[in-house]
Amino acid sequence: MDVGMPLPPIRLQPIFRPMIWGGEFLRPWLTGEPSSELIGEAWLLCDLDGTCSRIAHPDPGKTLREFLLRFPQFVDNSGKNADGRFPLLLKFLDTKLDLSVQVHPNDEQARRLRPGSLGKTEAWVILHAEPGSRIYAGLKHGVTAADLRAAIAHGRVADVLHAFEANTGQCVFIPAGTVHAIGAGIRLFEIQQSSDVTFRLHDWDRLDPKTGKPRELHLEESFACIDFQRGPVAPADEVFVECPYFRLRRRAGRFQDCCGDACRILVAFDPHSTDRSLVGELHMGNDRHIELRNGDTWLLPAARSYSCALHDTATILECEPRFGP
Repeated sequence: MDVGMPLPPIRLQPIFRPMIWGGEFLRPWLTGEPSSELIGEAWLLCDLDGTCSRIAHPDPGKTLREFLLRFPQFVDNSGKNADGRFPLLLKFLDTKLDLSVQVHPNDEQARRLRPGSLGKTEAWVILHAEPGSRIYAGLKHGVTAADLRAAIAHGRVADVLHAFEANTGQCVFIPAGTVHAIGAGIRLFEIQQSSDVTFRLHDWDRLDPKTGKPRELHLEESFACIDFQRGPVAPADEVFVECPYFRLRRRAGRFQDCCGDACRILVAFDPHSTDRSLVGELHMGNDRHIELRNGDTWLLPAARSYSCALHDTATILECEPRFGP
């Protein structure tokens, strides 16, 4: 691509992450290939040291990091993204078993506990939920540090967690410091700060099948990060989150917009389809129409207009990074 030419949108390849709680859905859905292992996460966009997304189109094989070093204006047209790294991580999750009860640090806590890392505020959109599946989000009203320590010691952690039945379409905002766990039987989309720092409080007394031993817990780090004032977190039926790190919203039908000073990420899916079927079209300026397929992740350059035409049951989860005032 010529540095002087208008930058095109880029489609990213997913990175599959095996997990002991994962399922069999993500790899066949996103690649059409069978899965020989339990995949818990498909990282749709990632710019971490050691793990970086690769471009599927129009520059196949090149890493997102290589691309952004050459075209930093793609992500941020204002100059506020000082370190040049992509500030968000996007993923799909597929839970065959419950995830651990966990908490993430804020930026200040991450700098102290895991130097060089960011904190992790995140939001989820539930794409599919089996009947009776549960989300644990926040502590019940009035739960103190002493209450939580006692519940962990006596194997009663679930008793102090706020929980609700998961339903397709719900949106859940999880600021750093919120104790949470995703239950079994759920597929969801997650947007988060670009961080892989997780502190486990409780892992449901299970053993890691690879080692035959319990997975490591991080009790003191967890208690150093928990916000005991937050209390329960309720789901929202509308998908709209605006916080200092990102904006997330759901879009459907036909729409047009402009990316402004920050790029946009479009994640396309159809809840009624389980393959890579066509779900709509994307158009930018004089570029040709680009097919949107179920599960696609497209990164759109800053300062460019775009339009989408989606099929009746299709949805775009539109994400935008925030770079501060």
